[in-house]
Amino acid sequence: MGKLRLFARVLGVLGVAAIILAMYVIHEQTIRTKLGEYITVTRSRYPQPTRFQIRVALFGLPAASALVMVWVLNSSPLNMQEWPIFRGFLQSGSVFRSSRPRFFSKSPCF
Repeated sequence: MGKLRLFARVLGVLGVAAIILAMYVIHEQTIRTKLGEYITVTRSRYPQPTRFQIRVALFGLPAASALVMVWVLNSSPLNMQEWPIFRGFLQSGSVFRSSRPRFFSKSPCF
């Protein structure tokens, strides 16, 4: 199950990277028109509203994915058996009883 989960994570990261790359290519595409011997006009291939939406998505997609990753990390229980760092502690018996720190506490801080 661990190898399948790692494969799924890698595919997810590659998928997000491919989407970002495609949006960047769309955002940067231009059309060059030669009006005369010395005059060349370069225009965007897509209109400004479309380019604006792509620019918002280019900034928003990584931010949203980071927010989702923090949310999942905070809500999922920490299984110490899966982390190789903790295996030595578990075998030696020197694991302390405190829980891991949470990014967003469920109770007020005051």
